[in-house]
Amino acid sequence: MSAPVVRVAAAVITDASEQLLVSLNESWGAFTLPMSRIRTGPDADETPEFAAVRAAAEVLGVPVRLGAGRYQVGLLELSGRELAEKTYAVHLVRVEPHPAFADRLAIRAPHFWAAPFLLAEGHYEPLSPMLPRLVRTIQAEFGVPDRLQPVTTVILTRASPEGQRFLLRWSPKWAAWNFPSRRRDPDDAPSDAFAALARKELGVETVAGLEIRPDEFVIDSVPSGNRAKPWRDVRTRYRHLVGLAEWAGAEDPKSDEELRWVTADELAETKLPKGGGLVSATARELATRLFDSVRDAVANRDDRDFRKFVSELEKERDGTRAGHGDGRA
Repeated sequence: MSAPVVRVAAAVITDASEQLLVSLNESWGAFTLPMSRIRTGPDADETPEFAAVRAAAEVLGVPVRLGAGRYQVGLLELSGRELAEKTYAVHLVRVEPHPAFADRLAIRAPHFWAAPFLLAEGHYEPLSPMLPRLVRTIQAEFGVPDRLQPVTTVILTRASPEGQRFLLRWSPKWAAWNFPSRRRDPDDAPSDAFAALARKELGVETVAGLEIRPDEFVIDSVPSGNRAKPWRDVRTRYRHLVGLAEWAGAEDPKSDEELRWVTADELAETKLPKGGGLVSATARELATRLFDSVRDAVANRDDRDFRKFVSELEKERDGTRAGHGDGRA
């Protein structure tokens, strides 16, 4: 005899760091996605979308709206309430708080937000047996990463007789040279994030003439630089908020780690010369994307200093590509 099919809708709710919301399902005695059975009637059935919206509103305690993303998955599971085998037809539906109420969530049920890999790998208890498979499906179908880390990155240049030079900072966690960077909270104001980076990584209160790029640079599936478990080597999506500036200080920046000025030619290589250590793939990728993205910004600006800065970057880039292909290892 086949197991009965139970149709449920699960609300997929993420925060600014792409963490998933899970709440305690008291009937199952375990944490899972906010979900509800799809109601049926003599004349019509409730839609999965409305059932998911209803489940999300019950947990969040505020009005919600549908997001982009729907997917149905069939799972054979043991019912936590009845201890009987059942087949669940789970409709995964993206739901988000209505923007007018996004800062007024009133979650009363036991709950937590977690990076998807922590749920998929069962790092917490008690979790619904179906949750790890639902999370992997969400990642595959909705593009949610194992982990997301917003980062503030500053690209400093200065003129020299040999051409434009770029500032790199040694990163012990990565065992490689990177542009000066610092983790940030998604809610941090850009000015505050760059001020914190300037104080910690460069030894100054502010970076004069900083030009903050309007769009973030996303680099996906990079193993985490966090050496502590369970974060170690987890594939991470890094969102770099990038600031550009020409260093005008009379003295060099100061940091708790070694700083080095390099040419664009050196930046394009995997290693610095004379045993200078690895240049991170992230630094090379950011430099390449920067060179490819500045043209549109320049076309819409009257700032002569910025135009000159970009012109110098592009000259360096064109020379680098002539000698090193696309500048990547």
